[in-house]
Amino acid sequence: MDALTAVYVRPNGFYLTSSDRTTAGLWMETGNWDLVTTGLPTDIGVAVLRHLESSRLDVRHPGRHEFPALRAERVKPLLSLAGVRTWKAFVVSAILIQVERRDAIHVMSMKRDGRKIDGFTQIAGADIRLDKPSPYELGVAVVEAERVAREHDRR
Repeated sequence: MDALTAVYVRPNGFYLTSSDRTTAGLWMETGNWDLVTTGLPTDIGVAVLRHLESSRLDVRHPGRHEFPALRAERVKPLLSLAGVRTWKAFVVSAILIQVERRDAIHVMSMKRDGRKIDGFTQIAGADIRLDKPSPYELGVAVVEAERVAREHDRR
């Protein structure tokens, strides 16, 4: 995988950020957040593609003591954008869609892992593979992945 974007869907829109891969292979959110409120597939797809393009590889891996402050720094703009004070307040009403660029673009519905409110795992069989999608096609795939995740949550 050479790029990763997280799309958190909440009642007021789609929150997106890219992730960078550290020299140790860990993917970390960049802290550059966007909010798409229109819900239009093309708008969502344009934002996802922009974030995939901004993903970087082989950034310095932070030391263990740096993680809490770094995480807080990278989530702070999101909390402000969403009008909440804590990560837990943000994520409790969020659906996560993960978009990876590998051999193609993969849009994956995620589910809560059950142990932690902010832990997610991929829903088996819910990977949408797209070869060179247009922004509209990518946005439609994200909306479909959201539908699958919501349906899974209702079970």
